[in-house]
Amino acid sequence: MNDPQSTRLESVDDIRRWQRARHQPVTAELVDTGHDDTKQFVPRRRPPLAMVCLLDDGKKTGEWVRVRSASLTIGRDRSKADIAIEFDAGISSRHLEISARSSRKGTWQWWVRDLNSTNGSFARISTAVLEHHQDILVGATRLRFIAPQVAESNVLPENGGQAKRTEQWQALAEADINFHTAELQFIDRQPHESLPLKGTEALIGRDPAKCDIVIPDDPFVSRVHAKMVIDERGQWQVQNLGSVNGTWVRIDELPVHRRGEFQIGEQRLIVRIIERHGRDSS
Repeated sequence: MNDPQSTRLESVDDIRRWQRARHQPVTAELVDTGHDDTKQFVPRRRPPLAMVCLLDDGKKTGEWVRVRSASLTIGRDRSKADIAIEFDAGISSRHLEISARSSRKGTWQWWVRDLNSTNGSFARISTAVLEHHQDILVGATRLRFIAPQVAESNVLPENGGQAKRTEQWQALAEADINFHTAELQFIDRQPHESLPLKGTEALIGRDPAKCDIVIPDDPFVSRVHAKMVIDERGQWQVQNLGSVNGTWVRIDELPVHRRGEFQIGEQRLIVRIIERHGRDSS
């Protein structure tokens, strides 16, 4: 073992001195003549660091948390989730998980996964291909996409359970199957309104002069907010059109490569992956 008394830790002054030296011509005093092309050290055997930001209400900033374990859960119950958001009744006790998964090749990927929550988890998208019964969030309005040749009319009553239970969005039950075009259903309106998607595209927004699907009573919806369109494969897509508050789709799970924004209940959050290629010292 080395004598602890003979070991001197590198100080801030030492680091600054070497940083100044890096920008000077190499002399005999600089032992490491190849220093200029040396990469900054980064771990290689563990996942890249993930960070989660719980956004402040109405802001693009908030509280950042570093994920230093294989997974992190977010929910309403402090005894069941790593991060608790107790005052949002739309969040389940264990609502969302952020976890790292490895492949057979040894590479890592971070995922965001819904934990069978009552009201679902949503991702902010630029474009997304829709599946039957998938929910879309524009502003504070929740729409449900019904694929062609599937119609639904029966509605389940609202869950009026105990106060400790998650407050559930008004749900739509599976019903009779009929042949018709695709449609969007307003699942938080009484009565539940269904609007057919005629043609190959439809605009969604507050402006009745420009939009096919009009949401006039939601101040968080932009005048022209999103577009429904059929792609070259015949699949319906939803596209965000630069709206102020974004367009969101309900997900089961989704990989995050660099950055993603998500919403559970009324809480928005950012998941960011810290790239670790190693920084050039030049």
